[in-house]
Order: sequence, then C-alpha cells, then structure tokens
Amino acid sequence: MKRGTLVLTIVAGILVFLAVLVLYLPASWFASWLPPQVRCAELGGSVWRGECLGLTVGNGAYGDATWDLSPARALTGRLAGGVEITASTHRARALIDLRADG
Repeated sequence: MKRGTLVLTIVAGILVFLAVLVLYLPASWFASWLPPQVRCAELGGSVWRGECLGLTVGNGAYGDATWDLSPARALTGRLAGGVEITASTHRARALIDLRADG
C-alpha cells in the first residue's frame, strides 16, 4: 500500500469514528452540564435520543422525560426535535426548534 493511500485510509477511519461517536454520545456524559437544581434519578440513551427517569427540579418531582433530537439539524446550527414529560397524573409534549444565532 502506498504511503498516501495509507494516510487517507487512516484519516477516513478517524473521521468515521468521530462521526459515530457524535451520533451515539451517551447522555450520561453530559449530566454535569445540567443546572444544579435539575436532577435525574437515571439518565439513559444518547444526547440525541434519551431519557431522564425520575426528573426533579428543585423540590418538585415531574416524572420521566424523554427527548428525540435531530443530529442532522444540529449540523445547520439548529437544535430541533421533541421533548415529552410523563407522570402518573400529567403528560406534556413540546416540539423545539432553536437556532444558534437566537
């Protein structure tokens, strides 16, 4: 194998690895980014599609939260997708579409 081909193969492999890593980033890696008053008893899934079981904000318990965000839209500087909070007595759903420029 030629040196140039080997370098291209290594670079392509690294890029694919990084793309897969970004697509499957565990949500638990970002738990420390939550405000101190927001807590999850159990955080699972990825940053793009995950769940927070036992969501509490301050002294209030809100049930479980799930989210499904679009990584493709993030490439355009937008955070878009759906968020749902479910508890025994209530359920709330929201569609979000946030831009990086406000």
